[in-house]
Amino acid sequence: MLSRMKLPGSAEKKSRPTVALTPMEKRLKQRAAFAANESTLVEDIVFELSLTKTIVSITFLLLVGASLATSYILSAHPECFGHQRKVNLENQILPGEVPMLRSGSALGSAESSIKKTEKMENMIEKHSLECTSEQMDSLKTQLPGTQCESSPWTQKCSFTLATTRGCQDPLWARQFFASTDLSSPFKALFVDYLPNDSPMSDFPIDALYLGSHNTDDKKYDIGAWRQAAKVDPACKKPVTLSGKKNSAQSVVMIKDEAAFNSATRIKSDLGLTDDDMWLEHVNTESNAMVRKFIAQKFPGDEPIHYLKVNGGYSFLASWFTTNNLSKAWYLEFTANWVGDWGSGDLGLLLKSLLPKSGFVCYWAGSDEKLWRITGCWQDHYAFKTWANVACVNSGKEETKPLLDKMEALFQKTLEAGNTY
Repeated sequence: MLSRMKLPGSAEKKSRPTVALTPMEKRLKQRAAFAANESTLVEDIVFELSLTKTIVSITFLLLVGASLATSYILSAHPECFGHQRKVNLENQILPGEVPMLRSGSALGSAESSIKKTEKMENMIEKHSLECTSEQMDSLKTQLPGTQCESSPWTQKCSFTLATTRGCQDPLWARQFFASTDLSSPFKALFVDYLPNDSPMSDFPIDALYLGSHNTDDKKYDIGAWRQAAKVDPACKKPVTLSGKKNSAQSVVMIKDEAAFNSATRIKSDLGLTDDDMWLEHVNTESNAMVRKFIAQKFPGDEPIHYLKVNGGYSFLASWFTTNNLSKAWYLEFTANWVGDWGSGDLGLLLKSLLPKSGFVCYWAGSDEKLWRITGCWQDHYAFKTWANVACVNSGKEETKPLLDKMEALFQKTLEAGNTY
């Protein structure tokens, strides 16, 4: 064994004889060992406290330095911080949203974002998004929630009665597009269109008439369309066209095969081309197919001037995970409680998602009645029932006159004092 081997020249150590300690000596030895350990422990604690104090001091100095540097930059270049705040506001990303790359230089994109944000803030400042106490009192009287908890099949909820009775004529939007000169061709998008649905039947042809400003083109004959669709006579009021002529196209997405065939026949009978009206048979419940189609028909930043959705909740909700919704100038949709609306969240849509995207929304009734939802929320608005909603994109300078008009109609509606 190695432990037993002797190295050359090494002398074997002799073990010292063991001396027995008295009890008193043992106690003294234990106390000495304890005192030595305690001294070492105290030294360790003192060292750790000293090190911690040093770290805290360095951190404090760094924070003070950063604060002084920030103050200097802010005083010398205040535009830097204002710029960053506005860019962050413009480029807010909702949960699940995929950021999209924008064309152009970073500086140009940032300047564009600042201008858009300032325009939105100016319009929001003019039309406060918070109802006054007087306006809320009127809304509580006109649109109470007493019947909204009952079954939606009864259709007794106040905002159902207010928005689904009488003629569905969004005259405010029709007059706006009939008199507004656009810098690009007019384009409308209709989702889940049904040609035999009387309130909706003539919207695609009516949009062509309004957006083109073309009174000489007989193919934009609303009466002929309705006759071919075999629906009731139109209840919409006539609108006078003004401004320069423009090219126009209605893009129509149809899920039902029979409805697609019917719309194709009517389009052919009226001599409309694909440039006038594009009909697409597509499963609007497939978000992937919808996004692909819209990207093809509305590439880049091409606007959707008029967007009308007759379909389910999933289509609207899916748009908040893309930048598609910012394309729309004006939006109409019908809420209900069947299909995917049953699992959808109307309150989230109206109270959060649409306002965060810059939209100001109203319950849309007949005879130009509008009740603002944005900033005027009542809890029973979240109940799932049948209702019509109209929204305007307040983030676009071009839609300012439409926002002004809708706000004026909102105030007029409150003053009328009708209850539902």
